Amino acid sequence: MAKKKPLNQLDAKRWEKHAERKKEILAFQEEHAKIEKEEEEYQNRVLDRQTKQSKPKAFSRKLTDEEQEKFDKGLLRARGRNILEPTFKSVLKEEEEELKQRQDERVASADVWKYIEPASRGMLVVDSGETKDITQRDLRRSVNVLTASKMFNLDLPDTGPYNIDYDMSGRHLLMGSMRGHMALVNWGDKKLIQELQLDEPIHAVQFFHNETMWACAAEEKVGIYNAGGIQITKLKTKGIRQMSFLPYHFLLVTSSPNRKIIEYRDVSLGGKVVMETTNKTLNTSCMKVNPYNALIGVGTKSGTVCTWSPNSNVPIEQLFAHRGTIRGLEYSRDGMQMVTGGDDGMVRVWDVRKIDKPMSEMELAKTRIIKSMHLSATGLLALSYDDFVQVYDNVLTGHTDITKPYMQHRLKKKQQVQQIRFTPFEDILGIGHSGGYSSIVIPGSGEAKVDTSEVNLFGNIRSRNQKEVQMLLEKIPYEMIISDPKLIGAAFFNAADKTKEELNASTGQPNQKKKTAKVAGAKKVEGKKESQYWANKREHLRETQKRKRDEREEVERELRGEAGEAVVEEKKPWSPFNRFSDKKQKLEKLVTLPDPKKEGKKGGKKGGEKRGKKEGKKAGKKGGEKAGEKAGEKQEEK
Repeated sequence: MAKKKPLNQLDAKRWEKHAERKKEILAFQEEHAKIEKEEEEYQNRVLDRQTKQSKPKAFSRKLTDEEQEKFDKGLLRARGRNILEPTFKSVLKEEEEELKQRQDERVASADVWKYIEPASRGMLVVDSGETKDITQRDLRRSVNVLTASKMFNLDLPDTGPYNIDYDMSGRHLLMGSMRGHMALVNWGDKKLIQELQLDEPIHAVQFFHNETMWACAAEEKVGIYNAGGIQITKLKTKGIRQMSFLPYHFLLVTSSPNRKIIEYRDVSLGGKVVMETTNKTLNTSCMKVNPYNALIGVGTKSGTVCTWSPNSNVPIEQLFAHRGTIRGLEYSRDGMQMVTGGDDGMVRVWDVRKIDKPMSEMELAKTRIIKSMHLSATGLLALSYDDFVQVYDNVLTGHTDITKPYMQHRLKKKQQVQQIRFTPFEDILGIGHSGGYSSIVIPGSGEAKVDTSEVNLFGNIRSRNQKEVQMLLEKIPYEMIISDPKLIGAAFFNAADKTKEELNASTGQPNQKKKTAKVAGAKKVEGKKESQYWANKREHLRETQKRKRDEREEVERELRGEAGEAVVEEKKPWSPFNRFSDKKQKLEKLVTLPDPKKEGKKGGKKGGEKRGKKEGKKAGKKGGEKAGEKAGEKQEEK
């Protein structure tokens, strides 16, 4: 039998490791002392150099305090025995100060705002008569060659009428006809990019975040295509008549008046249905996105305007706007005003924050039924009837005496207007009609100030790809769509004192009764508790972040040996001595000083566990043998 190992040999390996660790610590201490010695020598050399510079030997006269200070900073130098001259460093510093002072004076004296915020939008002004009497032929003679080239007609009588849409930059035009013809055109250069012919009518077309992706709503499906005309995805939804796109959420919103349904689909996930709701009131006639809060405004054939969110299966707001079908619905650029037009011959302007009554209204001829409506970035409102287009100004300013149009245009050969759209950043109005497409000039309709961080009008393929990746990384979740975006991230500190109805009203959520929101991946929460649920979720997230922050700070304090004090990291200014501190930090990371008490406890625990296991096995064997012997003796006695 093997002899038992003595107790002093069981931990031999642990003591060997301890000896190796001790050697590493000694090497670390020697290296640390060497670095400190180098740092001290370098500091002494720098001090010697400074003292030599501050006391020029060849200079005879005594320096004043101001001269001595400049000499120490390196702004003056000695030349000869009695002459002090400025150094190159001081000359550069003086020139920079003069240049900065000159620039500040120019900015203060210049009227910068007249260039940033022009008072005139470039509207038409006439000496006698009215602006509506000016025709496109008169404008063609007066405008420059580049603008005149943008006034043209595409005669396609065999394939019309056409629905049209522009991309965010306004450089590309998408056309889809009721006879299945589709075309993607660079309308500024008049180049055809792609052309398709389908076997079914196209009721709506919609660009996505840029010109490389777009969708068309046919009778039996919604097809998503790329710039090469290849169908990427086919959405099996029937009877779609209206489409809108949320570029910052990558959501495609579709509505079908026959099926009375609204669908939200995530385009970045291949058209996955995020939210789908069916309601008897969804007999839609028009649809528009509010640019302020990304809510969808839907006009119905019963004369009501409903506001929808992907987080609710009932409308957030309902407004009875007109008697009869609502033909047009538009939002202002800031999203605070809404313009509606209906079959009753009225055009009304509403304040979205207070929809008790309209701000202003304009009465049209009862014989004229609005076919299409669009609002420009500068506030011009375009209306279309049969073969006639009218543009009105000062609609959003609250004027109640708007009776005469700003401009008007009649199509040739009584061609029926299908859809009108203002071109972004251009004084151009595009008209899709039964005879093809027409482009006319409307002075003052285009926005001249371009935010290049949002839209790059002169970007190439590389910048477009970078922008697309950036938009995908900054994609906003659909759960954050509420009526007031300023409430996102806010906490209800007095939530316990508020009633459920007040909490729902503050977050823009409807007061539902025993209904759940059909949101993919969301928990089933009752409508009355929905806003409180999201408030609790935000509060829980805030608490977890705070807890993690406290834990991280506590670990940092323990590492620095300052458990009782808070760690405040201060960025040290650059210094040539930083290289020595960096070496020290690297050495400390490689070799950490061990705690002998902790190591002794760990080793004792491990040794005790091993020894306890061995002794337990032996005791079990002995106990089993004894029990077997006793049982055998009893059987023999019997």
